[in-house]
Amino acid sequence: MRRFVVVIGAILLFFGLVAASGAGLVIIFRSTHRPVLLGWLLLITAFALATSTARFWSVVLPGIFAFGIVNCCFMLLSGHSIGQPDRPLQYPLAWTTMGFLMVGTVLAAKVVGSVKPLDSTDRIAFALLVPLISAVFVFDTNTIKGLAGAGIICTMCALLVRRAKAVRSAEPEK
Repeated sequence: MRRFVVVIGAILLFFGLVAASGAGLVIIFRSTHRPVLLGWLLLITAFALATSTARFWSVVLPGIFAFGIVNCCFMLLSGHSIGQPDRPLQYPLAWTTMGFLMVGTVLAAKVVGSVKPLDSTDRIAFALLVPLISAVFVFDTNTIKGLAGAGIICTMCALLVRRAKAVRSAEPEK
């Protein structure tokens, strides 16, 4: 039961960070009546909290990406975006998103499955994922969504390579 509560807490923490980061991006890049400084404060605070709490929410990242794949499947089967039945689905975007999420799920599972504990560089790299994931939700243009998706994949690849090197260097030589 305790593990279940910890996992639910980690998921809620991750989505809270993504929401705060997304709110900051909206305030910074869209015209709102809120001061841009507030957007920067939200974005910086979300990044700082994501960095300091990455060891908690990083373990649930593969599952979150996997649920995103299920969401894409529902979108492809129903023909519209979840929660937006009046908006027709852009099939190439849905398939591309599904591909990014599949690659992201595999990479995140490999990174999280490493036995090496997170150091400060790993936590910062994981924290970079939060505004990138927020950008996918906040911006409407497919170019920005694609760049954010590519940034997520590149960050996960860099984490995987870095952690694999650290594990290899920690093994005793024969």
